[in-house]
Amino acid sequence: MISKHITAHSRRQLRTLEATTDATLRAQHAQTMNAIQPYVDAFLREYEQVQQQGETVSLLWLHQNHRLATLTQAVEQHLEGYAGSANDLIQRTQEQAQAMGKQTAVLHGRGQR
Repeated sequence: MISKHITAHSRRQLRTLEATTDATLRAQHAQTMNAIQPYVDAFLREYEQVQQQGETVSLLWLHQNHRLATLTQAVEQHLEGYAGSANDLIQRTQEQAQAMGKQTAVLHGRGQR
């Protein structure tokens, strides 16, 4: 009986940990996308203006005023930041889950005595 209670409690804790991690990752992803969007929007506005003027968007245009480099750098910077944060969070979550598993195993051992 005690063993079932310990297992159920442990599962609830793991589900809560998983849900919290998922929510955090989703929020960080949304924040990253919101940070990138102004760069993409500015680039697309310029691109559309050039097309509306009947001009061709060439490689030269992409490199003039560092358009492509600015966009690429901003996207890479924000994605690298997100990836680093996500990796750190996932590692911490895994460590917490392992600690919870060990604690559950100890409690099971005590409950069987």
